[in-house]
Amino acid sequence: VRFIFSLSLPFLLCLLSCSVKAEQKSLTSQFAIVDALISQNQMQAAVKELKKLEKKAFDSWSYIGIYKRYSKIGENLPAEKILKKALKKNSDNEELLAVYADFLLRRNMLQEAASYTKKLKGTKYASLNSEVILRKALIENQTAADSFYKAPQFYQVYYDAYKGSRNPIWLRNCAVCNLAEGLYDSALALVPEAFSDADDA
Repeated sequence: VRFIFSLSLPFLLCLLSCSVKAEQKSLTSQFAIVDALISQNQMQAAVKELKKLEKKAFDSWSYIGIYKRYSKIGENLPAEKILKKALKKNSDNEELLAVYADFLLRRNMLQEAASYTKKLKGTKYASLNSEVILRKALIENQTAADSFYKAPQFYQVYYDAYKGSRNPIWLRNCAVCNLAEGLYDSALALVPEAFSDADDA
């Protein structure tokens, strides 16, 4: 029995792989249909097709693809609903967390976004967490002196913002934090990948 199982296992894995590829191909062609309907301004028909696609979504990217199209045509309620459904199935998926956090941030729902962005610390989407922290700090400390933003705890926030945006202004902020702490060598080591203007240099 064990021998028969070992012989049949590769065959079963092959069937499973073929099934997944067929599902992916089917979703891709259905997304193309939805995109065509949107480009022809047939929004109701596009929504109808997206509802069908919801039942076929099987991974984070298919859920995000559906969300993206709902969002494009201004269907925010089903867009949010599909992301929540996806996160229930995979609550630690970085891409889903990032997309939903961005959805909340664009609606100024900072507190709600924070519960998702904190899971993104140390990932390639950590800049979303930086955005939450800085926006909350701006609201809570509107009269704070400039020195408040030079505090050491903001260093990682600024650095994550740089990693996410590649905007060298965040590295300048990191350098200021280092200089305020007397860490001159650390400040000197913060060189952007490219200089965009003379101020950066």
